[in-house]
Amino acid sequence: MTTFKQLMKSSKSFKSSSGGVQPFLNHFFKGEWVHLDAKVWGMNANAFTLRPETWNLSNIRMIHYTTKAKPCHTSPGQFIRHREDHPYVLWHKVHRKRRELDDKNGLKVLNREAEQRTESRRGCILYLLTKESGPTGKDYLSLIRQSIISLEKFFFSIARYHICILHTDDVTSDDLVSLAKLTSSVVYSYRIKFEFPLHKKEKYSSVTPEAPTCVSKFNPNKGWHVNYLHMCHFYTTDIFYHPVFSEFEWIFRLDADSGLSDFIPCDPFKLLEKRKKVFGYYKKEKQGGNCASGFHDRVMSEYIDKFNVTLKHHVSPKDVYLRAFHIFRTPFFRNQSLLEFWDWVDFTAAAYETRTGEQAVVPYALAIQAEANKLHQFSGYSLWHRHQNNSLW
Repeated sequence: MTTFKQLMKSSKSFKSSSGGVQPFLNHFFKGEWVHLDAKVWGMNANAFTLRPETWNLSNIRMIHYTTKAKPCHTSPGQFIRHREDHPYVLWHKVHRKRRELDDKNGLKVLNREAEQRTESRRGCILYLLTKESGPTGKDYLSLIRQSIISLEKFFFSIARYHICILHTDDVTSDDLVSLAKLTSSVVYSYRIKFEFPLHKKEKYSSVTPEAPTCVSKFNPNKGWHVNYLHMCHFYTTDIFYHPVFSEFEWIFRLDADSGLSDFIPCDPFKLLEKRKKVFGYYKKEKQGGNCASGFHDRVMSEYIDKFNVTLKHHVSPKDVYLRAFHIFRTPFFRNQSLLEFWDWVDFTAAAYETRTGEQAVVPYALAIQAEANKLHQFSGYSLWHRHQNNSLW
């Protein structure tokens, strides 16, 4: 019998004086345990503040969090500009790596034999797919089929790249196989799990957020299904830590309910690369429907001013790049300054509170790191959105 099984068996009959596990472990391992230096194998996180002279990260192997707020109830955005050896900074760094590993383990590759027909892994067309559409009643599986068919005809006839589908658990293996049969490109599918921000998980799990200040004529209930808010949060924080952003140099982000209705004029990735741009968009406009309400003021006061950041170009309130067409140069968006910004966005929980999507967030990230001449506005693309008869341009 393994030690673990012995522990489980013995624990059933043991009565703990404190109700916790420590008395049981003391009893079970009595006379057999090895004394370890608590400052190495169980350093208390409070020592970082209360006994800073004892905090030597090179000697610490394990940290014991007896702090008032457990790190799993905090946001990494709460610890921006803190020292790298801060116990909460360390915890969130490990947590991110663990999530990234989970995402990598959720990868399946379809149409692998098409690798030789596909451009090198410089670029991909990226979708996020979930079957749960809430009150809108959309059939996203049907819509993404139409979208992939449009790519095959209007995009891949000019330049062929990978397709990446990030999907929730309700999308089955059979669904993915059926989508892969629609294209001659390699298809990467990553299983993902929508999660509330750690510091809001308890609150949001008991009272589902609805972003009530943001309405849409396309939503009959004038509210937002929680999966939509999850999507907004994912595309404004988690996506930049996802393996897909390190696997490919260029990403064309396309909604599952959007597609092309005419041939693309050129290879957009090669064009941006040749012109040394970091971001491509089609249309700049003003955010409507009171979405992202107050976000500009929060960015300026709680991030730009607080952390003494100088914007490289101007951003006005409610400026957005229409999210149906975003092309990212991934290394740019994963540099340390912007990873810090994505962490701050996580802390705001703006995706849930005011339905703040990436179209409203990306303009600030770009202004933090790029001159205006590093952005490229495309033309000559014909896209539909929500259904094939609804042309965006």
